[in-house]
Amino acid sequence: MPTVMPSQVVKIVDRCFPAVAKKERLGPLDFNNRFELRAIIDLLEKVPDVLISAPHDDYAELILATSLIREHLAHWARNPEARYLASTTVVTIRNVMARCPDEFPAPAAIELSFIDDNELRDGIRSDVGATYRSVEHAEWKAATVLAGATIEALLHWILTRDFAFDVAAAAAAELLKVPESLDGWVLGQFIPVARRLEVIREDSATAAMLAKDYRNLIHPGRTARTGQRCDRGTAYSAIGALERVVADVGAYCGR
Repeated sequence: MPTVMPSQVVKIVDRCFPAVAKKERLGPLDFNNRFELRAIIDLLEKVPDVLISAPHDDYAELILATSLIREHLAHWARNPEARYLASTTVVTIRNVMARCPDEFPAPAAIELSFIDDNELRDGIRSDVGATYRSVEHAEWKAATVLAGATIEALLHWILTRDFAFDVAAAAAAELLKVPESLDGWVLGQFIPVARRLEVIREDSATAAMLAKDYRNLIHPGRTARTGQRCDRGTAYSAIGALERVVADVGAYCGR
C-alpha cells in the first residue's frame, strides 16, 4: 500500500474544495460531493499513524470529522436526499493535516536499514513509531518505557548477531553476574557490555543508563520509594538515548 503524506491530503482538499484553501466560506456538503469526500477519506486512511502528530484536542476533532463524513456517505448511499454535511468537517481535516510533518520523526531511528532481519526491523520500527506517537500525545510513561525497551531490543540484536563478541568475558570484566543466555539479560546488563565491546560510545551508555532508570519507574513501588515520576523530561531523555544508541549501532554495523 502506498504511503500518503499529510501534505497530499491538504492538496486534495484544496483541489476538491478551493474555497477551503482560500479561507472562504464553503456551504453545506451534500450527495453531489460524495466522490470528493470519499477520496479525502481514502487518502487520510493511508497516512501513517506516526505522521499524525496532533495534540489531543486536534486529534479528537480529526476523528470526529472523519466519522461524520463516513456516516453521511453511508446515508447518501441509501438516500441521496439525506441531510447535509457541515463543511467544517473538511476544514478540520485540512487544518490538522497542514500541521503534521511529511517526514517520519528521526528518520534514521525509523528506518533501521542496518538490521538485516526484516521481521525484527519492522517490529523495532513499530516500537519507535509508538514511542514518538506517545510523546506527541503527552503519554510520558509510555514513551519513556518504550524507548528503554527499544534500546534493549537493539542491543540484544547486535550482541546476538555478532558471534565475534565474547559477551561473557565482557560481562565479567564489568563485574556483572548475568544469565548464560542473552534472553535473560536486562537493559542494565546490555549497556555496559555493549560499551566495553565498543558497540556504543561512553556518552550513549551514560544516556542509556538514565533511560534504564526511568524505565524502571513503570513499577509503582519504585515510583513511591524514589518520588520520581515519568514526565516530559524522562520521555525526551529516553528518546535522546535511543537515538544515540541507534546511531552508534548503525555506525558499528557500517564498519
